[in-house]
Amino acid sequence: MSKTVLLVDDEADIVQLMKRTLETRGGYRVLVALSGVEALALLREHRPDLIVIDVMMPEMCGLDLCQEIALFGLAPNVPLMLLTALSDRVFREEYLLDRYDVSLCMYKPFDSATLLENVRRAIASVRV
Repeated sequence: MSKTVLLVDDEADIVQLMKRTLETRGGYRVLVALSGVEALALLREHRPDLIVIDVMMPEMCGLDLCQEIALFGLAPNVPLMLLTALSDRVFREEYLLDRYDVSLCMYKPFDSATLLENVRRAIASVRV
């Protein structure tokens, strides 16, 4: 059975590109949420193997979404991978990984090979 990835990003074009890459080249099943609120609703009905979250989104930013997921126990043992365009790489890694229990960060812009490798690594990092 193929692994399921939940993509959370308000930029529909980026989401469709990632979805197509993960489905066709990675063999993943992909769920899409265009907002944090939509992601929370999906998590009440689905159990993905990985959640990929954009940091900068309107309404609910990716960091707030990470907190909500943890607070309500919506995805125990599911790795979180953040997408960010923040400029200070050291700040991003130390701050985001430690404070928000994120498995890894992927930096924009990225290519399809980087996406596939990071998704594979994040799913492989699961500790039950």
